[in-house]
Amino acid sequence: MARQPDEKVAAKFSSEDSALIRELAHAYGNATNAQLCWTLGITEHHNAVDNVFALINLALLTGKVGKWGSGLQPLRGQNNVQGGGDMGAIPNKLSGFQDVENALIDRTKFGQVREEQAKNVQALRRFRDLADLRYREGATIYLEVANAEQSLFLAELAYVATQAQLFQSYANLYKAMGGGWVEEAERLSSREN
Repeated sequence: MARQPDEKVAAKFSSEDSALIRELAHAYGNATNAQLCWTLGITEHHNAVDNVFALINLALLTGKVGKWGSGLQPLRGQNNVQGGGDMGAIPNKLSGFQDVENALIDRTKFGQVREEQAKNVQALRRFRDLADLRYREGATIYLEVANAEQSLFLAELAYVATQAQLFQSYANLYKAMGGGWVEEAERLSSREN
Protein backbone atom coordinates (compact mmCIF):
# COMPACT_ATOMS: atom_id res chain seq x y z
CA MET A 1 0.00 0.00 0.00
CA ALA A 2 1.44 3.35 -1.04
CA ARG A 3 2.00 5.95 1.63
CA GLN A 4 -0.10 9.09 1.16
CA PRO A 5 1.41 12.58 1.65
CA ASP A 6 0.89 13.83 5.21
CA GLU A 7 -1.44 16.64 4.15
CA LYS A 8 -3.80 14.10 2.56
CA VAL A 9 -3.87 12.08 5.76
CA ALA A 10 -4.51 15.28 7.75
CA ALA A 11 -7.29 16.26 5.33
CA LYS A 12 -9.08 12.95 6.06
CA PHE A 13 -9.26 13.89 9.77
CA SER A 14 -10.20 17.54 9.29
CA SER A 15 -12.61 19.50 7.17
CA GLU A 16 -9.80 21.26 5.30
CA ASP A 17 -8.54 20.70 1.77
CA SER A 18 -5.12 19.02 1.55
CA ALA A 19 -3.79 21.80 -0.71
CA LEU A 20 -4.63 24.39 1.96
CA ILE A 21 -2.91 22.30 4.63
CA ARG A 22 0.22 22.03 2.45
CA GLU A 23 0.18 25.79 1.72
CA LEU A 24 -0.12 26.63 5.41
CA ALA A 25 2.68 24.23 6.36
CA HIS A 26 5.05 25.78 3.81
CA ALA A 27 4.09 29.32 4.81
CA TYR A 28 4.81 28.62 8.49
CA GLY A 29 7.99 26.67 7.83
CA ASN A 30 9.45 29.32 5.50
CA ALA A 31 8.43 32.35 7.55
CA THR A 32 11.24 34.32 9.21
CA ASN A 33 9.04 35.06 12.22
CA ALA A 34 5.84 33.28 13.19
CA GLN A 35 3.82 32.58 16.29
CA LEU A 36 1.60 29.65 17.12
CA CYS A 37 -1.42 30.74 19.16
CA TRP A 38 -3.98 28.37 20.61
CA THR A 39 -6.87 28.42 23.02
CA LEU A 40 -8.78 25.98 25.17
CA GLY A 41 -10.11 23.91 22.26
CA ILE A 42 -6.81 22.20 21.48
CA THR A 43 -6.51 20.89 25.03
CA GLU A 44 -10.02 19.49 25.44
CA HIS A 45 -9.23 16.18 23.77
CA HIS A 46 -8.07 12.87 25.16
CA ASN A 47 -4.71 13.56 23.47
CA ALA A 48 -4.42 17.20 24.66
CA VAL A 49 -0.85 16.84 25.92
CA ASP A 50 0.22 15.37 22.58
CA ASN A 51 -1.49 18.28 20.79
CA VAL A 52 0.47 20.86 22.77
CA PHE A 53 3.72 18.89 22.44
CA ALA A 54 3.16 18.76 18.67
CA LEU A 55 2.85 22.56 18.52
CA ILE A 56 5.92 23.04 20.72
CA ASN A 57 7.95 20.57 18.67
CA LEU A 58 6.87 22.22 15.41
CA ALA A 59 8.00 25.63 16.70
CA LEU A 60 11.30 24.21 17.93
CA LEU A 61 12.01 22.30 14.71
CA THR A 62 11.36 25.35 12.55
CA GLY A 63 13.39 27.74 14.73
CA LYS A 64 10.41 29.78 15.87
CA VAL A 65 11.30 29.84 19.59
CA GLY A 66 13.60 32.25 21.40
CA LYS A 67 13.69 35.03 18.84
CA TRP A 68 11.87 38.29 18.36
CA GLY A 69 8.46 38.07 16.73
CA SER A 70 8.19 34.31 17.08
CA GLY A 71 7.10 31.84 19.69
CA LEU A 72 4.28 29.97 21.31
CA GLN A 73 1.22 31.75 22.67
CA PRO A 74 -1.24 29.67 24.67
CA LEU A 75 -4.15 32.09 25.10
CA ARG A 76 -5.67 31.09 28.41
CA GLY A 77 -7.08 32.55 31.58
CA GLN A 78 -4.27 31.36 33.85
CA ASN A 79 -0.65 32.18 33.01
CA ASN A 80 0.86 28.72 33.20
CA VAL A 81 -2.09 26.46 32.57
CA GLN A 82 -0.38 25.10 29.43
CA GLY A 83 3.27 25.50 30.36
CA GLY A 84 3.75 28.96 28.84
CA GLY A 85 5.42 30.17 32.01
CA ASP A 86 7.96 27.38 31.81
CA MET A 87 9.09 28.82 28.47
CA GLY A 88 9.23 32.46 29.65
CA ALA A 89 5.83 33.59 28.33
CA ILE A 90 4.86 35.31 31.59
CA PRO A 91 5.74 39.03 31.28
CA ASN A 92 7.62 39.32 34.58
CA LYS A 93 9.45 35.97 34.37
CA LEU A 94 12.30 34.46 32.39
CA SER A 95 12.23 30.81 31.40
CA GLY A 96 12.42 28.56 34.44
CA PHE A 97 10.42 31.17 36.42
CA GLN A 98 13.43 33.42 37.07
CA ASP A 99 12.33 36.96 37.92
CA VAL A 100 13.07 39.68 35.37
CA GLU A 101 13.69 41.97 38.33
CA ASN A 102 16.47 39.62 39.46
CA ALA A 103 18.15 40.03 36.07
CA LEU A 104 18.11 43.81 36.50
CA ILE A 105 19.46 43.56 40.04
CA ASP A 106 22.14 41.07 38.96
CA ARG A 107 23.28 43.36 36.16
CA THR A 108 23.68 46.27 38.58
CA LYS A 109 25.26 44.18 41.33
CA PHE A 110 27.78 42.40 39.11
CA GLY A 111 28.60 45.65 37.31
CA GLN A 112 29.48 47.30 40.63
CA VAL A 113 31.47 44.29 41.86
CA ARG A 114 33.37 44.17 38.57
CA GLU A 115 34.34 47.85 38.90
CA GLU A 116 35.71 47.26 42.40
CA GLN A 117 37.56 44.15 41.28
CA ALA A 118 39.09 46.04 38.35
CA LYS A 119 40.47 48.62 40.80
CA ASN A 120 41.81 45.80 42.98
CA VAL A 121 43.51 44.14 39.98
CA GLN A 122 45.16 47.44 39.02
CA ALA A 123 46.40 47.97 42.58
CA LEU A 124 47.80 44.43 42.75
CA ARG A 125 49.59 44.91 39.41
CA ARG A 126 51.30 47.97 40.84
CA PHE A 127 52.15 46.01 44.00
CA ARG A 128 53.60 43.18 41.90
CA ASP A 129 55.64 45.66 39.87
CA LEU A 130 56.92 47.26 43.07
CA ALA A 131 57.81 43.85 44.55
CA ASP A 132 59.66 42.98 41.34
CA LEU A 133 61.58 46.29 41.45
CA ARG A 134 62.46 45.74 45.11
CA TYR A 135 63.73 42.24 44.27
CA ARG A 136 65.85 43.48 41.33
CA GLU A 137 67.31 46.20 43.58
CA GLY A 138 68.18 43.56 46.22
CA ALA A 139 65.82 44.98 48.86
CA THR A 140 63.75 41.78 49.28
CA ILE A 141 63.66 38.07 48.49
CA TYR A 142 61.84 36.56 45.51
CA LEU A 143 59.10 35.18 47.80
CA GLU A 144 57.61 38.70 47.97
CA VAL A 145 57.35 38.74 44.15
CA ALA A 146 55.79 35.26 44.11
CA ASN A 147 53.22 36.27 46.77
CA ALA A 148 52.38 39.39 44.77
CA GLU A 149 51.95 37.30 41.60
CA GLN A 150 49.68 34.86 43.46
CA SER A 151 47.51 37.68 44.86
CA LEU A 152 47.25 39.23 41.40
CA PHE A 153 46.31 35.90 39.81
CA LEU A 154 43.53 35.27 42.35
CA ALA A 155 42.17 38.80 41.87
CA GLU A 156 42.16 38.37 38.07
CA LEU A 157 40.41 35.03 38.43
CA ALA A 158 37.67 36.61 40.58
CA TYR A 159 37.34 39.44 38.06
CA VAL A 160 36.84 36.99 35.18
CA ALA A 161 34.23 35.03 37.17
CA THR A 162 32.32 38.24 37.90
CA GLN A 163 32.59 39.24 34.24
CA ALA A 164 30.99 35.90 33.29
CA GLN A 165 28.14 36.52 35.77
CA LEU A 166 27.65 40.02 34.38
CA PHE A 167 27.46 38.67 30.82
CA GLN A 168 24.92 36.07 31.98
CA SER A 169 22.81 38.83 33.54
CA TYR A 170 22.86 40.71 30.21
CA ALA A 171 21.78 37.52 28.43
CA ASN A 172 18.93 37.11 30.93
CA LEU A 173 17.83 40.69 30.34
CA TYR A 174 18.00 40.12 26.60
CA LYS A 175 15.75 37.08 26.94
CA ALA A 176 13.41 38.89 29.33
CA MET A 177 12.93 41.70 26.85
CA GLY A 178 12.08 39.26 24.06
CA GLY A 179 15.42 39.39 22.25
CA GLY A 180 15.78 41.23 18.99
CA TRP A 181 18.07 43.96 20.32
CA VAL A 182 20.97 42.92 18.10
CA GLU A 183 18.94 43.18 14.91
CA GLU A 184 17.46 46.51 15.99
CA ALA A 185 20.88 47.93 16.95
CA GLU A 186 22.36 46.85 13.62
CA ARG A 187 19.43 48.37 11.75
CA LEU A 188 19.79 51.68 13.60
CA SER A 189 23.57 51.84 13.21
CA SER A 190 23.41 51.10 9.49
CA ARG A 191 20.85 53.88 9.09
CA GLU A 192 23.19 56.35 10.88
CA ASN A 193 26.14 55.53 8.59
